[in-house]
Amino acid sequence: MSSVLDDPSLSLGNLLDRAVAIRGKHRFFHVDAAMPYPGLDGTSLSAPEIRDFVNRIGNLLLANGLKRGDRVAIHKMSGPDYVFLALAAIKVGGVAVPVHHNMSREHLGDYIRYTGATFLVTDADMFDTKIRSVDHLPTVKTWLFPELPKGFPRAAVDLSVELPRTSPVLEAVELIPDSPAYLLHTSGTTGFPKAVVTVCDRALLGLREFVKTPFPVGDDRPEVPYGRIEGRIAFGFPFHHLVSNLFVNAALLGNMEIFTHVRTPAESRKPWLCDPDVLLRLIQDEAITFFVAFPEPFHAMYEAGLARYDVSAVKTWICASDAMHDIHLKAYAEAGHHSVFCDLLFTTELGYIALKKPFTAQTPADTKRWLGQGNDIMRTKIADELGKPRRPGEVGRLLANGPTLFRGYWNDHAMYYQSMFDGWYFTGDLAYRDESGHTYHLDREVDMIPTRGGPAYSLLLEEQLMTHPDVGDAAVFRVDHPELGPVPVAIVYARAGHTAVAEEIERWINARVESHAAVRKVLVVEPAEIPRGMTGKVLKRVLRDRHEHIFDR
Repeated sequence: MSSVLDDPSLSLGNLLDRAVAIRGKHRFFHVDAAMPYPGLDGTSLSAPEIRDFVNRIGNLLLANGLKRGDRVAIHKMSGPDYVFLALAAIKVGGVAVPVHHNMSREHLGDYIRYTGATFLVTDADMFDTKIRSVDHLPTVKTWLFPELPKGFPRAAVDLSVELPRTSPVLEAVELIPDSPAYLLHTSGTTGFPKAVVTVCDRALLGLREFVKTPFPVGDDRPEVPYGRIEGRIAFGFPFHHLVSNLFVNAALLGNMEIFTHVRTPAESRKPWLCDPDVLLRLIQDEAITFFVAFPEPFHAMYEAGLARYDVSAVKTWICASDAMHDIHLKAYAEAGHHSVFCDLLFTTELGYIALKKPFTAQTPADTKRWLGQGNDIMRTKIADELGKPRRPGEVGRLLANGPTLFRGYWNDHAMYYQSMFDGWYFTGDLAYRDESGHTYHLDREVDMIPTRGGPAYSLLLEEQLMTHPDVGDAAVFRVDHPELGPVPVAIVYARAGHTAVAEEIERWINARVESHAAVRKVLVVEPAEIPRGMTGKVLKRVLRDRHEHIFDR
């Protein structure tokens, strides 16, 4: 492993060639259903099979006129082929533009035009149900499908026909360090998704460092670099995200058996990848030791009932993309055998882990949303509006800086410079640091409620509400009261088998918080009534708009 990482010729273009040298012909990459491509249609794959698929896709892109810097969008049903297709685009000098399968039709049309993607890899199901017309994506000139949809109105690349007769030999182009490798969109929780520009050298550095990143492998053992972890890893996230690409690409260079999913529930394109019972059954049946997902799958599995499955083989649970509730952290830490739940502060803009919080069954229940400490690569600080450091105990903006930081938002310099302070990136979070240097997360700045008595932090109120025995999930947001000014309002749904009573929950929470943070209204709804974005994050801007007149009547 060290020889691969120290090899100065390692690049995103030859990553899979290095994986072949490490892995040989062993079939280590397992999926729950075959992917729809010739040569990649088994449920257990080897590194040579993955490399040959990437090379064939790269050759097809070149044969269809791809030039250096052309954007190649990927928008299809979620699966690990997102990662492979992105590597193919990058290997021939293109820019990978992976798009979440759950992006709305309206946003998809705007986003593809915004990025100027001229190539699109999609599938018949996505075209028939989401895109519906080639005119909806006018910038796309070359369409690639695993299998051509019936009646597709123009020439397109049918991969089921073209892949078998395309060469699996491909020499990577020389990647320009400061050129974009990925345009990776944000979750869209604050508005239209932004396209984060991740350049080649920073993406590669993030990968190198990620392989070396130590993770806990049980609370009775020391941390082990990701590339040295042995065991069985499963992923429960959508594969468009930077964290998905990092975890998978780093795992390709490691020692673990990999388990992923290509199936999605038929009834909807939900933010999570598959049914929670499918994930739990996988963890149980394959004796998974290392499990990685976004918060929504963890929440879904928690509600499905961890106790119904044997997940004791898990040594490490990892969550990225958004903060987990402490009640869930504790449940997972207790479910495994001497397991650790590792909550990561990781955003697409950062390109690497900023803060890492290990949580065990012995961690005190009242963690005050502790985020842990930093690392040698990504520095963080708590600062005021001008970027000046705050003293220990003072609340401020959480800023980060490091060599993997993104290089901008695509075609949006104003947004980029608004997010930067003298080279430091503002994550959008409010936090404070104690005398020992530990960081504590309070809220997203946009979600903090500036009551007349002082700031009320929506995430801390949600942590309290989640400990109520009848509450399954909660979201707290700001509403302007005609007499009191900005106040907290909570929307909750009942835990399975329980009944939630709004008035009782309101009295209960307000007996436990300071008077200025009192929740002035609790609304009990069905789970589907809590609006969520593509990766499962609650869309509080939608809740604010939806309930802005709640006190008028």
